[in-house]
Amino acid sequence: MQKKIMKSYKVGKNKEYSKVQEVLFLKGKENLIIEIDEGAYSENIDLEKAKNVQIIGKGKVSIFSSKKESIINILNASNISIENLNIKNIVEKKDFSASINLNYSNNVKIINCIIHDSNNTGIRIFQSQNVKLINSLIINNFEGINVSYSKIDFINNSVIKNRKFNLKFYISEANLEKNIFSMSKEGIRISKISGNKKDTELKIKSKKNLCFENEENIIDGKIENIFENKLNFLNVRKNDFRLRDKKFKSFGVNEEILLKWKQEFSQISIEKNDVNPEIKLSFFLNFSLKRLLIEYKSILKEQFRIWGLRNINFIESEFDLKDENTDVLFILNAFDTLHEKTISKIISRCQTINKSIYCYLPSANFNTTPSKMNLHKMVEVLENQNVLKQSLPKQIIYYANYDELLNSIHNKIPKRNSQIILGKLELKNISRFSNLTLNFDEKILCLLSYDGLGKTSILRAIALAITGINHFDENEKKLIAYEMLRVTGVNRHGFFQTENGHIKLFYTINRVKYQNYLKFVVKDNGSVEVLSNSDFSAVDGSILKSLVIGFPKITNQNFVSNSKEIIQNSAVNLPHLNDLYNLTLNKNDKRVEHFCNWLAFLEHNAEYEERNRASNFLEDKKENEKEVKERKLINFIFEIASEIAEEEISFKSFKRQNHNDIWINTSSYKDGIRLSFAGLHYQNLLSFIGIFMKRMMEAYPDIDDFMNQPAVILIDEINAFLPPVFQFNLLKVLRRKFKNTQFIVASNSPLVVENLGKNQMLQLIEDGQNVQIEYNEKDIWEWNKEKLSTDFFQIETDYSSIDTNQLEIELEKMKENEADEYKILEVEKLLEHIYKIEK
Repeated sequence: MQKKIMKSYKVGKNKEYSKVQEVLFLKGKENLIIEIDEGAYSENIDLEKAKNVQIIGKGKVSIFSSKKESIINILNASNISIENLNIKNIVEKKDFSASINLNYSNNVKIINCIIHDSNNTGIRIFQSQNVKLINSLIINNFEGINVSYSKIDFINNSVIKNRKFNLKFYISEANLEKNIFSMSKEGIRISKISGNKKDTELKIKSKKNLCFENEENIIDGKIENIFENKLNFLNVRKNDFRLRDKKFKSFGVNEEILLKWKQEFSQISIEKNDVNPEIKLSFFLNFSLKRLLIEYKSILKEQFRIWGLRNINFIESEFDLKDENTDVLFILNAFDTLHEKTISKIISRCQTINKSIYCYLPSANFNTTPSKMNLHKMVEVLENQNVLKQSLPKQIIYYANYDELLNSIHNKIPKRNSQIILGKLELKNISRFSNLTLNFDEKILCLLSYDGLGKTSILRAIALAITGINHFDENEKKLIAYEMLRVTGVNRHGFFQTENGHIKLFYTINRVKYQNYLKFVVKDNGSVEVLSNSDFSAVDGSILKSLVIGFPKITNQNFVSNSKEIIQNSAVNLPHLNDLYNLTLNKNDKRVEHFCNWLAFLEHNAEYEERNRASNFLEDKKENEKEVKERKLINFIFEIASEIAEEEISFKSFKRQNHNDIWINTSSYKDGIRLSFAGLHYQNLLSFIGIFMKRMMEAYPDIDDFMNQPAVILIDEINAFLPPVFQFNLLKVLRRKFKNTQFIVASNSPLVVENLGKNQMLQLIEDGQNVQIEYNEKDIWEWNKEKLSTDFFQIETDYSSIDTNQLEIELEKMKENEADEYKILEVEKLLEHIYKIEK
């Protein structure tokens, strides 16, 4: 039999064909390969009676339609393949309509597709054989997948957040493997709708599927035995499968598979629901035609519901635009307009309350009809567009269709920032630890011990467990393995002896649980291989999903005074693996030099902006009265440093000939002193705060209040080169200024733990060749420096000079005057401690 020759055709903006349907109409529906260029296409694809047709998206291809019919209709067809398409049906609900409607067809493949946001069914399959759905996402539709009298293979799909159900079976033969069905009213519904004996021969094979966080899953009682023998879902929370007539027992859960699938599910969930639901958006629709207003509002409201937005305000005049109900203003234009003065007043009001504005205009390719145009106002429409282009030159965005409009609005809405919180660390044969388990407080944990007991190794293990090993080169991998594994002895050849070890980190991203696992395997030849069975969900390529910064131990070589390079905007601004690189390898991070370069850059920009404002002061007085952003940031860095040091520290100037030549004012040097001469305590304090602020600002560039965004900070020897008063105030001030940052710090000084709560500090204690840990089981509120030293480092204090009688009198006065309860507790504990010593 002669093989059919397939003919290829390309669809795209500059191609011979602009739509898929154009190819099908002109070239027939047999033996075709249709490749679609990246872009958005509004069309309905009819594959009735088609044979041997492949439709393949190249890049990001979006197919959508506003017609009341299926986007892709496959009827009485055979050998059809749909690949790499983003399919969205934006019409109102209609019976038997679906984004992909598949009826009476054979050998159909749907691969790597996203089918989403439909008011109808995502995929409907009826009386079709050998249907394969592979690596696809079906999300946010009214119904997910509806299958009747068909033979199907579902492999590695995610069917989530479909409102009525995710998957519904009527009598069919199915092979389900590695699928997720989650977050719907009904996760799975399996029913028998015929009394025919043959219909009871339901064939369902299942392997490693996960069905969770649905309200319920239902099967027909008449097929209970077949279901129990053939289907093996893992059930979580409210997901015991139930029969219509009695309770159905749940199956056992394989914890490893469950963890893997929950990680994959949460990944999808985070990616698809990333807008901040609390953001306040205002929309001004610059239309006078009622039908346009209804159509745009309907499309916007439905999309906002899908995105989970709660604070939407459609305004009609400048009086509706208020500071408390608006974070961002969107002005939408079509081929219609209101009075030009109305828009001007709204723009002026928005600029007065200092809110972001985005203005949308229809592009030359916008597909419209006379019924959606106000033909009586076309001259005003063009005049209005020119006014907008002049008044908002940088905020104009063009759109060719609704999909482009919605995608652009989505990109402009501030996103919900992912928050990583460390939960627990397990070490086996790592550094000084044979077996160690650490539980992290969500706000802070301080590791306290003398040098050499493994504080640095714990921080390095955390950093490595977050990023994984694969981002390092071969020499770095060998160094990490050599330095991290615990030495258990010396062999007969005089070489260090090590055993297999592992690092296991438990953490959450937006409250979804994950774990990363690294295993160190010692081979017969003594080399070490590092293996991992984790996906390292905190990392996407080289980008971290939330800011995690590691500060290695600072040395007195950190300051370099001969660099003339001024650091402009870093090539890597997003939270990045580089933020943990130096800590993981225990390398010098030159933070003082980098801080000085950056501070000089900030000052340069601040001076330029201030001069520019001064020359234009009368043009925009309100704008000029605001503090320049760079100046505000510099002042904030020195404000934090001043609170910690309990003295006024301020920025004075920098020499343009040498950008590291930074001058500061202190209480001792009111006329200024070079930072390089001011002492390591000033250098360390300012550079740490400065680099932390720099990375926070870069990670959250569109947020004014970036200090309150989520982050995790790992700091080794936080007390290095700092005098006692700096140490005593350091964590207290940082915790108050950065409320959503989790601090994991190491110190060899007890002074830094002032004001910590229960289990927020642990002490490393040497136990022979091993090291054990001990948490503080009581709060350390406002203890004095001597008591901290005595309790945790066994540094004895001479109490013989203290008059206990006078101290008791003072204590009574404090109680009578209702002094601070923690101060009273401090004195009571001090008296108790002195009496114990006297006994």
